[in-house]
Amino acid sequence: MPIFDSHIHADTRGWEDLRTLSLFGTRAVVTCAHDVFDFSGPQSVFDHYRRLLNFDCFRLRTNHIRPFVALGIHPEGIPHDGVDEVLSRLPELLQQESVVAVGEIGLQNGSDREIDVLRRQLQIGKDLSLPCIVHTPQKNKAEVARLVMDVISQVGISLDLVVIDHVDIRIIEAVRDLGSWMALSIQPFKISEKEAAMLVQSYGSQRVMLDSDLAGGMSDVLSIPKAIFEMKTLGISAEVIRKVTYDNAVAFYRVAQFLP
Repeated sequence: MPIFDSHIHADTRGWEDLRTLSLFGTRAVVTCAHDVFDFSGPQSVFDHYRRLLNFDCFRLRTNHIRPFVALGIHPEGIPHDGVDEVLSRLPELLQQESVVAVGEIGLQNGSDREIDVLRRQLQIGKDLSLPCIVHTPQKNKAEVARLVMDVISQVGISLDLVVIDHVDIRIIEAVRDLGSWMALSIQPFKISEKEAAMLVQSYGSQRVMLDSDLAGGMSDVLSIPKAIFEMKTLGISAEVIRKVTYDNAVAFYRVAQFLP
């Protein structure tokens, strides 16, 4: 069964991990801009983007994984200076080859600065009709996720263009009520493979994607294959499993023409 991992950070993982992803069925990924380090200014953000678009896409292709890229300002990666410069150039950068989404954006603490940066990036996604990958934190998740959903509603972006990420049992019903897409990130301190399988069993596959959020911290290159095993153990149909691990990501990112 092919896997489309809808949210990873390829720049944080070595060659062997990318090969392992491929060997265990990953055929496509979206590698997202993130808070890789403390950005001093706009040039460091642009250097991060350039690495994703060039070196990491090359490494993924070489390991037989189709790379797609999301560019944006992570709430924990807001540069000390030059936010306006990054945001002014972002629409142009988002039109580059392989870029399919604005992301990873969202809120971490819900500060006024974070909310302003999120609002402006959602507006860019709305103006360009591009999917947006929206982060929610582990701490105070329900409270901050409510702020995230308020900003989404205020901007008026189509919910067809929004995936709220790192969803767990604390916010899944609120996200379902909102009507956006949702992603379940299978990672230590987020949800386990078994928890992801149980959420799919309980809430179904409509607008649901699984991702590994593979990053430099604790994460597992085999998290989605393990979740597939758990879903099979629960008796979830092959059709539903394929939707949450491949088909829904293809549909949300609108990349069917690039995949076999």
